[in-house]
Amino acid sequence: MQSELEHQVKAIVANCLAVNDLQFDADTQLVNELYFDSLELMDLVMGLNEQFGIDIGGDEVVGFITVSDVCREVERQLAVNGVKTTG
Repeated sequence: MQSELEHQVKAIVANCLAVNDLQFDADTQLVNELYFDSLELMDLVMGLNEQFGIDIGGDEVVGFITVSDVCREVERQLAVNGVKTTG
C-alpha cells in the first residue's frame, strides 16, 4: 500500500504529463519510462514545491530517476523543514 505522500507525488507526476491515470509505481523511471523532458521535470519541481511548501532546486533534480527518488527528496525536504511524514 502506498503512503499518502507517494500518492500526492504520483498525482503531481501525472498532472505534469497531463494524464489522469496513475498506473505507474514508485520504481517507474521518469525519463526512460514516462518520457519526462527537462521542461516537465521543472514543472514537476514547481508542483512539488507548491504542494508541499518546500524548495527543491535544480541540483536535486539530477537525482530524480524514479518516482521513488522524488518521494525521498520530498521527505528529506520536509524533514529539513521540521515536518513529519507518515507512511
